[in-house]
Amino acid sequence: MSGIALDREAIEALAEQLYGASNTTNVPWARRDRLVRNWWRKAAEETLTNRRADTAG
Repeated sequence: MSGIALDREAIEALAEQLYGASNTTNVPWARRDRLVRNWWRKAAEETLTNRRADTAG
């Protein structure tokens, strides 16, 4: 697998974890529409980017 694929998998996994940790509606990740998932993916990507910056510097 390429690094890009691993990053996408990491983003997706973290997005689902972040969503699950704050999900008060009990709607499963798999039933959420693209708009909701994209918001959580963006949050996960920012989190991972910040973690990399912290460990690199």
